[in-house]
Amino acid sequence: IILTIALLVLSGCASKNQIEEPPEPTPEIVHESVDVEADLVDEEGNDFGDIDIHIEADVEMTTDCGDIACFEENFASCEQSTVTSKLTDDIIYYYEILGPKDNGCEVTSKFTANPNPEWVGKEMTCVYDNTLGFNDAIQDMSTCQGPLYTLMTGG
Repeated sequence: IILTIALLVLSGCASKNQIEEPPEPTPEIVHESVDVEADLVDEEGNDFGDIDIHIEADVEMTTDCGDIACFEENFASCEQSTVTSKLTDDIIYYYEILGPKDNGCEVTSKFTANPNPEWVGKEMTCVYDNTLGFNDAIQDMSTCQGPLYTLMTGG
């Protein structure tokens, strides 16, 4: 996905009275362009509309492995990793790669901040095609499930 993150390494001499601090991830600003298209379907399976959204924004990205390139590599090989995307102080989204599943890569995600408090902390788990780039893969929500997916799709 759209990130590059450098790690701040805290250095110092180790002693009995000194605990070494872990490196703190440094966020990077990445320009994102997202297109979402979906059919809206009611509980009986009837099509009642479409969603067609295009968003362009600068996003603050933070990963557990250093930068967005390493996160995308971890997605391609489906190795555990995390990334946090901060669009604004009120919209922050978190992804965690869980590992291989059903010929894809299982990823869980959630809002850690959202203007609608009902959406915060609710998770969605998807099995994405990790032969695609992460941004392309997450556009296909056909394998997703969970409370956040239900809120997002109205079903």
